[in-house]
Amino acid sequence: YRWQRNESGVESLFANSVEGEVTFRMPRQGSLNAKCRFEHLQFHGDSHTTVAYTMMEALSDGPNGVLNGSYQVRLGEYLQLDFSYEGRLSTEGLRHTGMVTVKAVF
Repeated sequence: YRWQRNESGVESLFANSVEGEVTFRMPRQGSLNAKCRFEHLQFHGDSHTTVAYTMMEALSDGPNGVLNGSYQVRLGEYLQLDFSYEGRLSTEGLRHTGMVTVKAVF
């Protein structure tokens, strides 16, 4: 649990958040990570400014949920494959972001 208060000029933010994380490491099969966070933000000021976007970490005023997931696996001796997902739920709707990365490890 985290409680945060942040002020910048006339803008102020009060945030409450709860977070949980689980990691599974499987020998020779990879690593699986899941993280879930719920935040309730109370922002006072103009929420359509750069300062507000930065203070609220791209979330919106009110209840927010963030879900992250990732899977990493070694492909041979020198390659690593990473899958990652982030879902954000707010009063404005649901947003999905996914990424696949191949890394050469020397």
